[in-house]
Amino acid sequence: MTQIEQYLIFGQAAQAGSFSRAAEQLGVSNSHVSKHIAKLEQSLGYKLFNRSPRLQLTDSGASLLPEVTAMMAAYQSLTETAPTLKGEASGLVRLSLPPLLARKAILPRLAPFLRQNPKLKVEINIQQSTLQAFSENTDLVVTLGSLPDSSLVCQRIGECETLLVATPAYLQQNGVPASPVDLRQHICLASQYPNFENATPWQLRKNKERHAIEVNSPVATNDIYAVKQLVLDNLGIGVMLKFFVEQELSNGHLVPVLDEYDFAMKPPIYIISHDRELMPKSVSLFKAFLIEAITDGLSMIAS
Repeated sequence: MTQIEQYLIFGQAAQAGSFSRAAEQLGVSNSHVSKHIAKLEQSLGYKLFNRSPRLQLTDSGASLLPEVTAMMAAYQSLTETAPTLKGEASGLVRLSLPPLLARKAILPRLAPFLRQNPKLKVEINIQQSTLQAFSENTDLVVTLGSLPDSSLVCQRIGECETLLVATPAYLQQNGVPASPVDLRQHICLASQYPNFENATPWQLRKNKERHAIEVNSPVATNDIYAVKQLVLDNLGIGVMLKFFVEQELSNGHLVPVLDEYDFAMKPPIYIISHDRELMPKSVSLFKAFLIEAITDGLSMIAS
């Protein structure tokens, strides 16, 4: 066994905190791990672990670990990139996806994509994604909303149409707004979604007309699902992403309000990746899939 392989075993044991767990992860015996770490220590001339009462890195081992961790990451990248030379995509891709797009556009198309690429694995974190969700352990992040300046690769792939909706029962009881200023007489609901500029005042426009309306919003929440439920419960008029209420609009549970006006806020969709000259084929393939799934999903809703 080469010393490089011994370093990899050391790194695995340090991350696992146990020779036995490292052995299980590597698919080898405990004695194999113990023997080769001992050989590495003998070659280096110092101990890497204190083994009693529990496995713990020595000061020398702790100093060495960051370099070994970087080597392990490079090795992992190599194992993912090398198969691309013969056109194969394999390895793990880590994603962070916003719940709305994940459930409406991406997850319904994921199974066929994975069946077509059986060597790919995916780890999906579904959350209201922001740039803060991005880390060295994340390959791709999809976000909804405007973004601050960043050194990351942020590719805009579309935008979401936004509209005002209410239930027929609410409008029957409280009246149908004829102009934006009438909204001041209604309960109006908006989510404080990350990076969304949909708080008050609401910006509406029609031809050259522009209206900035301060509205009465008794509920503040960062959950657009909560706003949707309150609107369905006849509490008031809500601002919604069109693709999120497509079904309710088609079955008549919700109806558009002031649909001759455009809601100025149209949240953009970005896909974010590391600034790498050489992106593993697994990541580039998944990126292409995400872009296609989102653009197809939004175009189907728009039509």
